[in-house]
Amino acid sequence: MREDLPVVHHCRTDVGIKRSHNQDSFAVGLAGSKETWRGRGHLFVVADGMGAHAVGELASQLAVDTIRLSYSKSRGQGVDDSLRRAIVEANKTIHDRGQRNPEFQGMGTTATALVLGPDGARIGHVGDSRCYRIRGDMIEQLSFDHSLLWEVARRHNMLPEDVKSVPKNIIVRSLGPEPTVNVDVNGPYKVRDGDRFLLCTDGLSGQVTDREIWSIVSYLEPEDACEFLIDLANYRGGIDNVTLLLVQVGDPAHPRPRRFSPLRFLQRVGLRIFGLLPAVQWLLLLGSFLCVAAAAMRFQVIAGWLYVGIPGLALLSAGLAWNQYSAYRRKKFGVKPPQPPPPVYRSQQCSLQPTLVEKLAKNEAFLRETAQENDWQVDWEELRTRRESAERCLAQRDMTGAFRDYCRSLSVLFAGMRQARNKQEIFDPHWQTDKA
Repeated sequence: MREDLPVVHHCRTDVGIKRSHNQDSFAVGLAGSKETWRGRGHLFVVADGMGAHAVGELASQLAVDTIRLSYSKSRGQGVDDSLRRAIVEANKTIHDRGQRNPEFQGMGTTATALVLGPDGARIGHVGDSRCYRIRGDMIEQLSFDHSLLWEVARRHNMLPEDVKSVPKNIIVRSLGPEPTVNVDVNGPYKVRDGDRFLLCTDGLSGQVTDREIWSIVSYLEPEDACEFLIDLANYRGGIDNVTLLLVQVGDPAHPRPRRFSPLRFLQRVGLRIFGLLPAVQWLLLLGSFLCVAAAAMRFQVIAGWLYVGIPGLALLSAGLAWNQYSAYRRKKFGVKPPQPPPPVYRSQQCSLQPTLVEKLAKNEAFLRETAQENDWQVDWEELRTRRESAERCLAQRDMTGAFRDYCRSLSVLFAGMRQARNKQEIFDPHWQTDKA
């Protein structure tokens, strides 16, 4: 990740429709200087708490606070180790708190952390909250859902959506219930100008499809996209708390051109030409060819071996010596072989579909009728302007303009829907007074 790329983030959380209180939490730890960024990068965390009597809210808050604090204090460790230790420390903190108070036993939380640093993005993860990367026409899920559904799918080499009769909301790994936890740390993922990373709880991913997430994040401004995603999840039932953290690297609309570097160009060309075989194998191959060529020139024995054979033998010897030295280094110093690329657990190539625009138009018409029938407080003039603009774009087959304007008109209606909820929340977070 280039140092000159700006990083902008937007956070939103909502209690939803069905729940009486919000058990989600999030935290952001931005590097305060270039030196800090080179050492630890920027940190982003979301957590989804589980447990009755508000202990889920306590668990998620402890998780994000502990991860942020522990990671910021890490010194002399690699990013992977620092991130893993921070999440393990959060698990211990939550578990110890639960053991000291009988009412808190069994409390837990998911946790998904993203670190953006010089060598790319790293993901630390426990539970079923998710991290997506949105790049161009692709949306990629970089975290594995630690749920029964995904575990069954993995063991049977199936897609999660193809698994039947397995509940979606059973978590098999979380922070807090057990004294130890296995943490997934993946990366580094390459970061390009225009990449967007979305961290979210299952209140969003359970209600909005990956393709819809891609469309909304790709075509709306980041702040508007966050608001619209939460409103859409609530419109579809809002059965859970919804929290999301959208991180944008650079500008997707106007990516910065990379400055030409002769050295980088020569390295790229050399890798493409010689990358098919390791350098040692090229030496052995060239040396063998030269030796054969010298033998073929036997009618000129002295000239052949002088000009061709001797360099060939030298290259053969160099290649064999390098093989022996490499084996010695691996044995003595534990030199690791090249690492495979970090995993992408699910990816989709997306485009703005007319069917999605039509679906938005139908939802806008339905919600507009509902607002009129129930006398919602809506900015009707703004709604009319947005709707007419969307209809003009649709008539001109401008799907991008129609999509954006229908989203904006729906946002006007969603604002009226929020005001009309009138849900009384009765919540006594008694754990705030607990000093255990």
